[in-house]
Amino acid sequence: MGDKPRVVELREKKKEEPQESPSAPVEEKLEETQAPEVPPPPQEKQEPPKKPKVLEEREVVDYSLLLPKGIHEEPDIVRKKREQASKDVLPLQRKEWTPKEIEDAKELAKKIHAEKEEKMNPLEKIGRRIKAFFKS
Repeated sequence: MGDKPRVVELREKKKEEPQESPSAPVEEKLEETQAPEVPPPPQEKQEPPKKPKVLEEREVVDYSLLLPKGIHEEPDIVRKKREQASKDVLPLQRKEWTPKEIEDAKELAKKIHAEKEEKMNPLEKIGRRIKAFFKS
């Protein structure tokens, strides 16, 4: 029952508004502006997008041959830095681990894992155990 007086108030407010522009012409104007916009999208959709032809075999072209001599070569500073970086990395990649180093690394990993588990709350510990169970 509380809604009825409010509805009456809204109706009275609508009557008080000046009716210089009736609502019907406004709707017609909207329809007129929207009508031309609707047909173009279906026309665009009807045209299939053109795909570029894919060749089965492709030639490999060395574009550096097209450049003037010296442009495609890297400067000495850049070349030296790149060579030095590769020298620094290669010995680490080639190094073979001894059995003692492997055991030390495993022990260190176990210590780190144990420290993390001590800091974890009980729910996280249970969650990890459940995940490990389902993985195996």
